[in-house]
Amino acid sequence: MTKKKQALLLIHGIGDQKPMDTLRGFVNAVWSTNTEVHHPHIPNSSLYWSKPDRLSGSFELRRLTTPSNRSGIRTDFFEFYWAHLIQGTNTSHVISWAKMLLFRLPSTVPERLHQLYWGLWVIILIFLFCFIRAIYLGTSTADQGLQAVVFAMLSVLILPATGWAIREILGDAARYLYPAPTNIHTRSQIRNAGVELIKSLHDRDYERIIIVGHSLGSVIGYDILTHAWAQVHDQIHLENKHKTCALKALEEALQNNTSENLENTEKLQRDYLKELSDNGCPWKISDFITLGSPLAHAEILLANNEEEFKLRKTNRELPTCPPEPETRTTRKGKSEHFSFEKKYKRDGNSEIKCEIPHHAALFSPTVWKNIYFDSPWLLKGDFIAGKLAPVLGRAIQDFKVSTTQKNGFLSHTLYWSLGENEEQEGKTPPHIQRLRQAIDL
Repeated sequence: MTKKKQALLLIHGIGDQKPMDTLRGFVNAVWSTNTEVHHPHIPNSSLYWSKPDRLSGSFELRRLTTPSNRSGIRTDFFEFYWAHLIQGTNTSHVISWAKMLLFRLPSTVPERLHQLYWGLWVIILIFLFCFIRAIYLGTSTADQGLQAVVFAMLSVLILPATGWAIREILGDAARYLYPAPTNIHTRSQIRNAGVELIKSLHDRDYERIIIVGHSLGSVIGYDILTHAWAQVHDQIHLENKHKTCALKALEEALQNNTSENLENTEKLQRDYLKELSDNGCPWKISDFITLGSPLAHAEILLANNEEEFKLRKTNRELPTCPPEPETRTTRKGKSEHFSFEKKYKRDGNSEIKCEIPHHAALFSPTVWKNIYFDSPWLLKGDFIAGKLAPVLGRAIQDFKVSTTQKNGFLSHTLYWSLGENEEQEGKTPPHIQRLRQAIDL
């Protein structure tokens, strides 16, 4: 009897990441310490095995494989490691991106970014003041000359320290998010590698694939899912009888705005994924889970302004959840659909008509869940993250979480962190509980 298998692909975020560091900590939080999913009759069922990763082609990466869980399903954990593809970042890469973000009307900056926006301007103005003051006092009296030295030292310290922080923290984001000519090759390399990895996962006998993206990794995940889906959305095996019951139910629910009941919408999405599979579509990705995602600010990160962002969604360049619909007019009236009718030839000249989800209907069969730490002010919580439903679609399930680690400060890297005390005492923090529920191993 063939054992059931599922795969989870984790996409790391920004920073000087080392292969497997993120994945091992993540697996510890969602599997090793998660006794609720362990098989009660398998000794040491919390353990996992580290096996060669034959999908990525990298000898630095491993596949972490678990025993069967309570439902008899084994999980393979993979990491999409992209940090090595974005080397050579310098300050000029960041400055060109920063100019686009800073030199805009304050009214166009999302409210959650106001503190960061004005904070960066304060740093810039302090540096300029120190620099100009040092030059002005440098030709004055001895006492003022001493002041000039102080101001010069301050300006010299502020600029390199700020430059280092911006380059190391925001460098990866600037290279990936800003489509300048110098960044195009890097962006393409990362996306191509990600799409190929998703293809390889689909070629294996996994019944379910989960994609988890943290920080910038959530944007990369969004991009590679967009391109991978566009390559298979219209693939139907015509030997099978074409089914549309789940498709019609999902479209009707979204059209009637009943998607406010997220649990019901999730069930309809999962029914549609099964129906697509029955119709021969190879898509197996059931869940996209974002952690600390900067997509909360997509209107300034993925477009030049809010109007352009809305247009890119309407033009189906940026997938939304639910998918961007089109209006059909029939004798019965108007209705909205994310599918279209396509004719296929089979058995010589005979034709069959099929209802196909459009190229940006990625989140019709795939459930999108977003977890974020709230940030009441800049250093508290995770100012990078936020709600995604108001930005990329009302059917995205947003979950606000909190943590007592570091007293709640700078929480961006704590989404799968148990904390030393909690791990030793066997306690599960609320944000880890939410993460486990979202993944549902």
